[in-house]
Amino acid sequence: MGARLRRYTPRAALLAALSGIALTFISMDFMLRIFRYPLVGLLGFGFVLAHYMGRRPLPFGVPAGLLAVVIGSALAFWLKTPQPPSLEVPWALALPWPVLPDLLRGLSFPSLDGAWSVIISMGLLNVLGTLQNIESAQAAGDSYPVAPTMLVNGLATLAAACFGSCFPTTVYIGHPGWKAMGARTGYSIANGVFWLLVISGGLAPVLVRYVPVEAGAGIVVWIAIVITAQAFQATPRRHAPAIALGLFPALAAWGVLSITGALRASGVVPDAAHLALIDASGAFAMTGALHLWSGFLFTSTLWAAMACALIDNQFRLAAGWAGIAAGLSACGVMHGYRLTAAGPVESFGWGAAGLAIPVCYALLALLFAGQGRARRVANAHG
Repeated sequence: MGARLRRYTPRAALLAALSGIALTFISMDFMLRIFRYPLVGLLGFGFVLAHYMGRRPLPFGVPAGLLAVVIGSALAFWLKTPQPPSLEVPWALALPWPVLPDLLRGLSFPSLDGAWSVIISMGLLNVLGTLQNIESAQAAGDSYPVAPTMLVNGLATLAAACFGSCFPTTVYIGHPGWKAMGARTGYSIANGVFWLLVISGGLAPVLVRYVPVEAGAGIVVWIAIVITAQAFQATPRRHAPAIALGLFPALAAWGVLSITGALRASGVVPDAAHLALIDASGAFAMTGALHLWSGFLFTSTLWAAMACALIDNQFRLAAGWAGIAAGLSACGVMHGYRLTAAGPVESFGWGAAGLAIPVCYALLALLFAGQGRARRVANAHG
């Protein structure tokens, strides 16, 4: 099923969503951090750009990313740059330990019935995310079979859950960027071993204290640059507008999370009243942003797919994508949200996105189908 979805979805649609994530959730916060403490972050970022963008090797083969982290950390220590508060916990080993009894008790909770909207939505998101990252890897020259990749993701998620993890596993984003930096299969192994030692050995507070985020932020921003560039370079040039269109949902989603996060940091709960005030002020169309935030990965992919079909004059295909968007929005996979006392949450269920959005998608499907029919009639009459 996953391979079939990937085969019928334009590459531009799959990579557009990844580009949106790269520009917003991966890189934007790090770029802002770089300019918050430019002496710590900007110099290291310059080293990263000079080495990877300018393709100028450093003496003795020193990795630019490592040099950026070392220089940034040393400058932060010398300048006494404010650091986040360390985790004030006593040092202790934290070896992985199975929690199967707790897991089984959790599965029996009556409240699990109300969690299926989250479970189904996360499952669909992981499927889509995996397909997008497989496509990104193939565009970078590395082809991986879909079925085994998704199977390993599922097994890894189940195995991690047995040790108490609540995070599902998907293919790691940024394949072209890591590959451009020289990473190969050993990188993934080394990365996993490193973080296992840090977390199990209780070294996270030390790492947070002595290695500021700004020191390594340039590496992450570079990865996002490569991901975004790939979307335009590895797809037909005529599909560039479709990729640009697919960026908007991620930008809106980042705006929502930034605003609600800022409100919480200032001691204000982003409840319905406060979000309505923002909407009414005219400074930020909060209602529209919330609709785009919910299920933005699906919205980005479907919008870009519709645009690709329209660019290629495949109006019936565009109508099909619009019909899928109508169905997903009708059941809340896209655009569905609700406001709670603690803030907005995505809502999965029939009518969660309201009536207007699914109806609009359905009308667009009819419009595209009508355009296709008119074109066929015109061609038949020469």
